[in-house]
Amino acid sequence: IFIGEAGNANTTHGTHTVKDAFFKAFRTEYKEHLYHLNNTLLTPENIKRMGLTSYVTYARGRQANVNKQCGKVKIPTQPTAQNLTGGTSVYAPAAMVVSGFEGGENHVTHASTLWEIRAADGSFSYPVFKFATTESLTEMTVPFELLEFGRTYYWRATFTDSKGRKSLPNTESGFRYGGHAKSEDLIALKDTEWKYNADGKNLGTTWRKTDYDDSAWPSGKSYLGLATSRQNYKMTTTLKMGPTTFYFRKAFDFDPPAGGGELQINFLVDDGAVFYLNGKQIHRVNMKERGSIRYTTRALGSVLDAELSGPIVLSGTSLKQGKNVLAVEVHQYSTNDRDLAFGVSLSATVESLPDGVILNELMAANRGAVTHADTNLDWIELYNPTNRDIDLAGAGLGDGVNLKPTFFFPANTLLPAKGRLVVWCDDQAELPGLHTGFALDADGQNIVLWWPNDEGMKIQDAVGFGPQPDDYSIGRDPDGLGPWALSAPTPGLANAKSDLGSNLMLTINEWMAQPNNGNDWLELFNKSDSPVPLAGLKLSDDASQPDKTVMPPLSFIGPKSHLRMIADNDPGDGPVHLGFRLSSKGEEIVLTDSNAKMIDSVLFGEQTRGTSQGRFPDGAKSIVFFPNSATPGRANLILGDSDEDGLPNLWEDQYGLNPNDPADAAQDTDHDGHTNLEELLAGTRPNDADSVLSLALSSNKDSLTAVFEAQTGRTYLLWSTDDVADGEWIKVQEFPVQDGKRTIIYNLPAEHLPLPNGYYRLTIPVAND
Repeated sequence: IFIGEAGNANTTHGTHTVKDAFFKAFRTEYKEHLYHLNNTLLTPENIKRMGLTSYVTYARGRQANVNKQCGKVKIPTQPTAQNLTGGTSVYAPAAMVVSGFEGGENHVTHASTLWEIRAADGSFSYPVFKFATTESLTEMTVPFELLEFGRTYYWRATFTDSKGRKSLPNTESGFRYGGHAKSEDLIALKDTEWKYNADGKNLGTTWRKTDYDDSAWPSGKSYLGLATSRQNYKMTTTLKMGPTTFYFRKAFDFDPPAGGGELQINFLVDDGAVFYLNGKQIHRVNMKERGSIRYTTRALGSVLDAELSGPIVLSGTSLKQGKNVLAVEVHQYSTNDRDLAFGVSLSATVESLPDGVILNELMAANRGAVTHADTNLDWIELYNPTNRDIDLAGAGLGDGVNLKPTFFFPANTLLPAKGRLVVWCDDQAELPGLHTGFALDADGQNIVLWWPNDEGMKIQDAVGFGPQPDDYSIGRDPDGLGPWALSAPTPGLANAKSDLGSNLMLTINEWMAQPNNGNDWLELFNKSDSPVPLAGLKLSDDASQPDKTVMPPLSFIGPKSHLRMIADNDPGDGPVHLGFRLSSKGEEIVLTDSNAKMIDSVLFGEQTRGTSQGRFPDGAKSIVFFPNSATPGRANLILGDSDEDGLPNLWEDQYGLNPNDPADAAQDTDHDGHTNLEELLAGTRPNDADSVLSLALSSNKDSLTAVFEAQTGRTYLLWSTDDVADGEWIKVQEFPVQDGKRTIIYNLPAEHLPLPNGYYRLTIPVAND
């Protein structure tokens, strides 16, 4: 780092005058800033998090090399987190706490602390919270108002001394906002007994399976390997060098019910490694990203001096109750490598249940799947998993974690052991059952079960969710026990988890960057015949910052469905509000998965006011403009009659018909005796058998009254005859066009009364009639 300075042993092309002067004047400051940068922004983990995966291997070697050249620096001691660690759940109020200040030299004081919080799928380059303070030096209240319920966050603190020198931030510590997540240490990093195989033989793939017999393998405590004289971490178990691949196995038991949890690993690895849990790969480090790994596969680069890495957060879907096996294969960079380092810690963050009544299922978009008293109300299901009856009196439900309940259970509301209770989410108290007085939001919200205690009310259980598909619920899986999942609605019965499709079936389908009024918006479309999970997916108008918007937990889009997202740069306004606006001059919209891998993107040019643009038909590659026919949240349409069947595209889309199928004009969708084309002409609904052109007659002594519903924009003619078969139809009355739907009550004049027989019909004149 000092090449170019006079007298430096690595200066090979003569002294660099400017560098020489700079280093002599600012050597200490330069080292301190470089050391800080090297161990924060430029760490291999942060570089990978920023999407620069091709530089990770180089970064590992560079980090160790630069740290060695910097030597001892006089920055403050790195703080350590004292709480909010391991991904455990927290509710407001809570605080981040770190250890006390220790200066890097005498006579310096603690001047300030920088507190930062990032989302689990974000980075500290774009934190959700960043605050420097001279007052809250070792403890800072968590700003829950800036966080999204149900998400995991990581935080860190950086000290600055009275000379302006910064410490390294504490090792990232994680917590989950809400829920009942608890962290359990499964494998310790140091002094853990591992089975290993260093025979230099290719073991194929069977060695990584849970039931593989490793009884003949030797064992040793971590760290295992052979350290160089420069290595900061001493090896407890020394391994003989020679093989290019080493195998390690560790069995452990996991008692809590598994499913849907998260794993965190920290590791010391020289050179590369692949990690397997119960035979399934969960992580790679310093190995090629794609393709199979063989015994002869080499690490991507040589690690000079191994450093601890992590925590790395991984899915816990491979974790099971009972016996588990973590298997790791460590690969060397070259056949004559003379060093090796291995050690791993593993912990799991899993959801537990509170003691007592829990939220078990809810439905926020009931469009007809569940009927209650001839209505389609949203609902919440409570479950009592205990073996005792529980009185709900005094408990309540609310739609916000920072607000008190708005609905309280009445006295003598007893929930039996293993029993369920459905509460309807509306204000129709005259209907049977319990009614909350508030509705559920299909765009997403938080639902809280409050419980009385000595201090007033506490949160007993809570769930936060994002956009919900029509006629699906979310519920615990396994029923009454596990984490939340998309389900078929089963109020009062055991939950039934739904199958999900792939997020690769999603497209950015339509967008409006210059509306006549209101906010910009974009629309997602699901081409799959199954609902697709959206949680963790990222939307942005900048590929270099893909996480401007990250979809919240329990977000879904229905099969063959559309979802409108509001591009108002106000994500705090709700789950469907994006963290950016669209440029009317043109830009790119990108949709990526939780690992920042591209799912879909569109690049559009300058936009016309009031005109949307998108794919036509839905999900296709072709992109067209939609003048005067923007359809946010619905199928894309071009104005006109695409199939020339007499039914306008917009009308067909409105009632679920196919604008590209001419056959549906002659079909009777609702089986009311009228074709779809006749329903269009009549102004009635083709999907409702009760919506039909009809005429009612009522007689009273010598009078006759005709009654019918007149639709807006139509002329009606009333006719009469005394002989349906051969008689002439005579016009009785014309009812001219009027605005708005109305009921016509018409008393027939005497000359048109049915004496002795009479027949009447109602018609709507159309072109060429």
